[in-house]
Amino acid sequence: MSAFPTRLPSALDAYFGVERAAHLRARVEALLSEAWLEWQDWGTSDLAEATEYVEQQVGHAHPELSADAVRALGWNFSYQSR
Repeated sequence: MSAFPTRLPSALDAYFGVERAAHLRARVEALLSEAWLEWQDWGTSDLAEATEYVEQQVGHAHPELSADAVRALGWNFSYQSR
């Protein structure tokens, strides 16, 4: 566990194997890109509201993701948007 969102490519390689990890990394990068709002797209929302919106959008678009995965994407958005 970390106090901030981290990327540990070597951990993915060790856990899933290099080939599968490469596929997973591409999927995660696509999800991170999708779970992003530029500040001007927040409207009048504060960071907490924008994070909630991102989580709702990602959860709706990707019902295959666990609640923990959706929260992690929201956490990344929130941390990167501070």
